Amino acid sequence: MLETVIPAYTPEAVQAAVQNGAGAVYTRFEDFADSEREDAVRYCRQRGAKLYYALDRFVTDDGLRPALDRAARALEQGVHALEVTDLGLLKALRQLFPTARLHLGLDAGIHSVAGAATAAFLGADRVILSPDLSEEELRRLTAEARLELELVCHGPVCAAAPGTCRLSAFTGGRAACYSDCPMPCRRSYTISSRPEGIPLSRRELCLAGQGEALASCGLTALRVLGGHRRPEYAALTARVYAAVARGEKPEEGDLLLLEKAFAPGGMHTGFWTKPEPTELFARQQDQPRHPQALLSGVRGGYMNGEAKRVPVKLFAYVRRGQPIRVAAKDEEDHVVYASGPVPAASASGLRAAEVKTALFNIGLSPFTCADAACVLDDGLTLPPRALAETRDEALEALMKARAGFTPPERAALGELSRPIEPEEPPEINLFVRSHEQLSAALAGLKPGILYLPMQELLEHPRAILPFWENGTTDLCAVLPPLLHDGTDAAVYRDFARLKELHIDQLMVSNLGHIFPAAAAGFTVRADMGMNAYNSYTLKALKELKLASVTLPPELSFEDMRALAKSLPAEAVMYGRVPVMHTEACLIKAASGVCSCNGLKQLRDRRSVFPLTRCYDCRSTLYSPQKLFLAPLKRIYDGLGLWRIRLDFTTENADECVRLTQRFLGQGRYEPSAKTRGLYV
Repeated sequence: MLETVIPAYTPEAVQAAVQNGAGAVYTRFEDFADSEREDAVRYCRQRGAKLYYALDRFVTDDGLRPALDRAARALEQGVHALEVTDLGLLKALRQLFPTARLHLGLDAGIHSVAGAATAAFLGADRVILSPDLSEEELRRLTAEARLELELVCHGPVCAAAPGTCRLSAFTGGRAACYSDCPMPCRRSYTISSRPEGIPLSRRELCLAGQGEALASCGLTALRVLGGHRRPEYAALTARVYAAVARGEKPEEGDLLLLEKAFAPGGMHTGFWTKPEPTELFARQQDQPRHPQALLSGVRGGYMNGEAKRVPVKLFAYVRRGQPIRVAAKDEEDHVVYASGPVPAASASGLRAAEVKTALFNIGLSPFTCADAACVLDDGLTLPPRALAETRDEALEALMKARAGFTPPERAALGELSRPIEPEEPPEINLFVRSHEQLSAALAGLKPGILYLPMQELLEHPRAILPFWENGTTDLCAVLPPLLHDGTDAAVYRDFARLKELHIDQLMVSNLGHIFPAAAAGFTVRADMGMNAYNSYTLKALKELKLASVTLPPELSFEDMRALAKSLPAEAVMYGRVPVMHTEACLIKAASGVCSCNGLKQLRDRRSVFPLTRCYDCRSTLYSPQKLFLAPLKRIYDGLGLWRIRLDFTTENADECVRLTQRFLGQGRYEPSAKTRGLYV
């Protein structure tokens, strides 16, 4: 049966989810005191539920050791699995706890067979899949993947594809890669000159009506998002998806209550049925002012009762001259015994049916008697309640036995060797969005590598001739950041055309792109979408045979300096940062018409965000300001970087030349709307 995985960020939410049928709950270390966490683990184990601990999304080297300590403490307390998004944490934990169960988190962006295979190679036992999969894509993935798969089936989902959102970091808020997202997507936006506001937030995902399809897809688990919500949300979603897991239709009243109390913008099946973009987005209406009035009945149900979750078999021994004994056995083969008084002789005597009835009549307890039997000598009687009390003692002993566990063994975590870092200042690589930004003058500046989107390169091969002819520049095609198994085939067929152009390097943004690119014989480089925040992630990427990595722009200069750079690392020192890649076309979502060719603008009250078309009618949103670190050359030259990268998105060909010259020390040109970002 499908496991239902429910968010529970408070002790009450744990109780709410478990009492309503959750197969597992996931929580965070910082939301519970140490004793509360132990109680939560015990509560779940005794009732046949699992508790997963969701680790920090991404960590720098400074945060790696504390994150490992938190994970170790959680395993010592008996959590069933650790949920990890950071590839460095995954690698370190697999080395530190070889037998622990590790689940790769949602923001790793797994949505393809190759991505799942890479996750398994890195040590994951399960992956949490992107919610942006259609039923057809999911069936293809589950048929070929060789590890457990968990699908997001309900809750608030980001407009951005998992692991690609940097909007909060570049709109004056905190970086969501390190903490809770402040959700700047909930603001009102307009596109270009359109006066009406458009939503940048998705409707609540709800796949409760797809139970038959979900049950036959080959999934291991269904996941609900929304841990910051009230405990009643955990109760309702647990109840709804427990019914789905059993192959039953959820109660209509529960779904209506979920929508009214938690999704006033409406619920939708997401990409399950390949919808139009206009169906996916909605302005987020205010939540009800007093949701407790709607939800009071839900809370009373789990606070005042005890769900009969755990079937047990009970056996009573009532023998002459011996204390009575009751044995209890659960489905995990725990067997316990309890003893009571010695039965007295009686002319009438107990009957077997009376003994079995006493065993079956379990009161307020997570146990339900699935079977009862007895060995009974004739002519014996017992004081009132003696058999029930002995039964209760046996069940109490069973509760203690079920709470027991053996923590995974801990191995040594080897120290990372620090490779010799380059002594010379880093050279310059260039990333251009369009062939129109290329010129002979730019080629004459002889960048180390020119990165160009694969489609641009194939459609305009003559534009790269000056770079071939300068005798210095390597050419690297950039794969689209979002590719699914259904659309991969066309892209991979174009690999042969790249080889015909003598292009032998590819830059990738997703784990699922690495193996196919390497198998085709390309030198593979990692873009910032690989989220390499710490030294262990760099080591993991090196083991995947990557040639270099672009560091994420949320790192500070000090974070970059601290990295043990086991493979060459570059950082973006100029340009707009892609703050969001979306599966749906935002322009079509706003207007109903696909007119996404060319550069558009998304505006809020304070900023203008360039918006461009991405492969297969998706969208990429860029930061309103441009990173510009040329005045800090003396600092970034000392960070141990292999290269620095200049990213050109909205610049014309002349601006590309002048900016490159500035970073080469050949001019004083400065852009407008510039920022140092989070580097300093």
